[in-house]
Amino acid sequence: MNARSLTCFMVFAVCSACKEPKPPLPAEIEAAAALSPVMDPTTALLPAPKFTAKDSARGYALPGGCKLALPIQETELPENAEFTAADGALDELAIATPAPEHRTRVRTRGWIDFSQGSTRDLPWMDLGAPPALARTRDFWLAAQVERDQAGADRARLWQQGKAGGTFASGDRLAAADAICNGKRCAVLTTLARLNLAPGATVFAGSADQPASSWQRVDIEARADEAFRPFSILELAPDTVRGSLALVSPASVAIWDFTERGAKERAQEVAPFGVFDIVNGAEPLLVMPGARPDGPCAEDRFPLRFAAFGNPGSSIDVQTPPRSLAARKVPGGALVVWVAPVSCRNKQRKIVYAVLVRPDGGVIGTPMSVADASGFALATKDDRVSLWLRTERGLTWLKARCSAEGSDAADPARRAQDAAR
Repeated sequence: MNARSLTCFMVFAVCSACKEPKPPLPAEIEAAAALSPVMDPTTALLPAPKFTAKDSARGYALPGGCKLALPIQETELPENAEFTAADGALDELAIATPAPEHRTRVRTRGWIDFSQGSTRDLPWMDLGAPPALARTRDFWLAAQVERDQAGADRARLWQQGKAGGTFASGDRLAAADAICNGKRCAVLTTLARLNLAPGATVFAGSADQPASSWQRVDIEARADEAFRPFSILELAPDTVRGSLALVSPASVAIWDFTERGAKERAQEVAPFGVFDIVNGAEPLLVMPGARPDGPCAEDRFPLRFAAFGNPGSSIDVQTPPRSLAARKVPGGALVVWVAPVSCRNKQRKIVYAVLVRPDGGVIGTPMSVADASGFALATKDDRVSLWLRTERGLTWLKARCSAEGSDAADPARRAQDAAR
């Protein structure tokens, strides 16, 4: 599942950081790293920032069903820095800062393990396009697309801060997502072909093996809809098997894949796109209920939550989310987004949060978490790490959240009441 900054059709921002010493890389990965060119020799490693503990929750709030843990951690954040998290990695954050002479080019970067106070390198070159990140107990990996000197796009793997080889090359390749389950990991890209085509490609393999040993599965979508990769929903821990989501401008499609191929399981109409998808018995969709890029004329924007085959529910928020992330917690999902406070006051931005049931039932009302212009979110079981970009810099909130036993309006009953 993604862990990146989210837009309507793309997902950006997967087990907790471990305190045990990390095992050495296999010889073949070390060899691949030695043979691979440095992706950008002008970048430098970003040192781990030092946090200051704050023993008061004043100025911060979370929705019912969540319990904020103290202390709250705060630190300075370099100007114009961007950050993203791998889902499940509760103590880790990837941060990049821009070059003064070229604001989109990364000058310093690092995947920081705050539990160890250490930083590893990662292939973050364009400030607005962080790599897809994933975490296992003993390994972490990143996938990014690099354009070589001949102009070809190559999807590349990084493991433990070093190059792990190339998956494939293709026309206008993009890395959409990465996920790990146990020692097995998968990377999702656009369809790796000489000419751009709808669909996707999944590469699956062991976290400690080079890209050349990973298995490839192509998902060839119909040519009449411009389906592109969105996220990996599920991955088996011991074999090449899982499910993923493709999106088009008008719908969402769920595909199941194995090492023998892929097959479409279901499709759902999404006329205004998708913000995020959470895996479950039926995938839970978080969708805009109107065009998110339309004019902001009134402080009212519909946000929809629905599982496949379920009518779901809708709530009105002040303005369209600028970015949104939904992550699994016990009994449902935690949905977090950032948006301007109103149509007239677009400069002030607030991070909001709400808990949602697997069928799309919203629990309570959205909560204003804090004044903040950006965030990153990671969950593992009921534990939550929420990083905020505030006026003070970077704020790290830790909490426990659960949708189990919470009072939520049943979407089907709500629809019946409305019909009466």
